[in-house]
Amino acid sequence: MMVSPISAVRFTANEATAVNPLEREGQFAKPKSDVPAETPAKKSSTGKKVLKTVGVLAAVAAALVGLNKFGVTKVLESGALKDAKFMQKVGHYVGKAGEFVAKYTIDPLMKMFAGSKTAATVIDNVGSVATDLVG
Repeated sequence: MMVSPISAVRFTANEATAVNPLEREGQFAKPKSDVPAETPAKKSSTGKKVLKTVGVLAAVAAALVGLNKFGVTKVLESGALKDAKFMQKVGHYVGKAGEFVAKYTIDPLMKMFAGSKTAATVIDNVGSVATDLVG
């Protein structure tokens, strides 16, 4: 009998049951469950974005109307506009924007409530408070 240099004994497990050391579970890994984890449904934030945008636009419009109605900004004539400095021109265009917004928003509302005595007194009170704050 002859001794063979190649041994027929294999020191590894069968190929089917062998575990790749890189794919095995770690010592502190959570056990895998067969039930997939439920992810909460994402809520649409489109309505919130639209509401925020409308709120910001309403605040800007109210500020423009307020600045125009209470005389903080001055609308210049064309001759004075040519000689005006930068900040005077800015005030002119802000005043123009305030006039535009007031023409289509506040003025129709005021006409609608013109017969009401309470609305007129509220408007007068707001106007006097605003002029006190500005002046």
